[in-house]
Amino acid sequence: MKVIRTIVILLVLFGLPIGSWVFLKGGLEWRKEKLKVLTEKGRFISSYNFTNQEKDQLFKYTASRTALVKLGNDMTADDHAILDQFKKAYTFMFVVIADDPSDGDYYSSKIPLRYVEPTQTISSDNFELSKARYLIVDTNGMIRQVYADNDYKEIVEDLTIVLPRKPKKDIEMQDKKSG
Repeated sequence: MKVIRTIVILLVLFGLPIGSWVFLKGGLEWRKEKLKVLTEKGRFISSYNFTNQEKDQLFKYTASRTALVKLGNDMTADDHAILDQFKKAYTFMFVVIADDPSDGDYYSSKIPLRYVEPTQTISSDNFELSKARYLIVDTNGMIRQVYADNDYKEIVEDLTIVLPRKPKKDIEMQDKKSG
C-alpha cells in the first residue's frame, strides 16, 4: 500500500507537469505555424476592382472589424453555422459580396452579417485573390488568408487566431461595504 501511495504522489508531482508541458508545447508550435501562414497579403479594398461606392460601403462594414468575406455566392448552411459560432465574438463581421443575395433584405444590428451587391464582376490582378471564395480581413483592412475552397475547419481555426480578444477594463469599481 505504501508503494502505491508513493507511485501516485510521484505521478502527481512529476507526471502531470510533464504531460501538461508536452501538451502545451504542441499547442504553441501549432499556433506559431498558423501565425506564419496568416501574414498580411495586401489591403482588401484596393486588391479588387470595387467602385468608389462599394469601397465606401465595404469600409463602413469592415473598419476596425475582423471580417470573413465571402465572394460570389449566397449564404449556405455551413456559412450560417460559422456566423452562429462567431456572432458574439469581439469585432467579428461576415460580409457577403453577391450579385443577387437572397438574404440581402435581412438586416439586424445584432447579427454581424452584411451584404454588398457589386455593380460589376469582381476581379483582381492577383491570381490567388482572383480564385478566392473566402477571405479573412483583419481590423486594419489587411487580407490575412485566402481560401479557394470551402475549407470550413481551416476558416474557423484561422478566425480564432485572427480575432482579437476583448480588452479588459483598466479601472474596476469595487463595491463599498455599507457598515
